[in-house]
Amino acid sequence: MFKSFSRKPRFRRHRDPRPQPRPHGPGIVILLAVFYLALLMLLPLPSHYRGDERLYTDAALTMMQSGDYLTPTFSDGSERFNKPPLFYWLIAVCFKIFGVNLLSSRIASLAAGCLLVGVTYAISHEVFKSKGRAMASASIMALNIQLLYLSIRATPDAVQTFFVTLSFCGFFALVFAQRRTPLHFAMAYLGAALAFLTKGMMGLLPVAFSIGFCLFHRRAGVRARDLIDVRWLLAATVLACSW
Repeated sequence: MFKSFSRKPRFRRHRDPRPQPRPHGPGIVILLAVFYLALLMLLPLPSHYRGDERLYTDAALTMMQSGDYLTPTFSDGSERFNKPPLFYWLIAVCFKIFGVNLLSSRIASLAAGCLLVGVTYAISHEVFKSKGRAMASASIMALNIQLLYLSIRATPDAVQTFFVTLSFCGFFALVFAQRRTPLHFAMAYLGAALAFLTKGMMGLLPVAFSIGFCLFHRRAGVRARDLIDVRWLLAATVLACSW
């Protein structure tokens, strides 16, 4: 009869009924909206026009007129192969949607700058697990003079920076968070491929750096071969070499 009293009581674990906090809140949405709308008003202004913008807008216009979207050219018709064609394609698409004007030639750069601020928030939240610190990181990026300058110009720098950062974000999830999901492999490899297709060899930096980090810092618990997914690697290779 004493055995029943000697047993330890068993407690059932109940799930916390309170809703779990989301990794994003209204703050980042407001920041992105302010960043986008504030710079959108500056896009049509010719006061900050720079001569190198003409190289990209002329190539996009020539593509639209000739129908040849694989051969970038200068305004005089001579071939221009020192830059990959993705940014020309983006400008051409914007020209077809919004018409041929300064605003439409620069809106792809503004969209990339806005997305870059969002990706900065995501990476910071993953690192610090804090909305406040993530918001501070995104705010610092949004106030960066160089980013503000590049987001209102028809040059590929903001677009390339976004794709490189997106690739780093994917590799960060693979290495440190060990989230080997199709989404993160796609971010890592397709982001690098699109950066390569925007401005060349700089797009390979996230791949080389992440694999090198795993080779020289084995204490991180992730082997370099764990970052390799043949399907996404093949898809990224085909995309990067499609031109």
